[in-house]
Amino acid sequence: KTDHAQAFLPPTREAEEAAVHYAALDASLDEYVRKMYSEWIASVETGMARALEAFLMVRSTTPLVGATGRERYGYLEQNFDKSLLQLFAEVRPAQAPSNALP
Repeated sequence: KTDHAQAFLPPTREAEEAAVHYAALDASLDEYVRKMYSEWIASVETGMARALEAFLMVRSTTPLVGATGRERYGYLEQNFDKSLLQLFAEVRPAQAPSNALP
């Protein structure tokens, strides 16, 4: 990553030292990101697969006011799990091309 800049600058002791520190910092940040990713994966509930398989729309179980007979439960209601919205909000930043995770 620093090879491009080294082509324009004369070799110095400070440049070599900076390259060593940069490599250590890069490895440390990479390890941190992988650790946080692993912890996040472990924290995702196992029930998420079940929530993803649920129907998005279900028949209403609330009777309509003034309705009679078959019309009583005719409406559809959304059945989207709110915890999935939170999961999607957490996943979106990780999908950016610059944030390649394991």
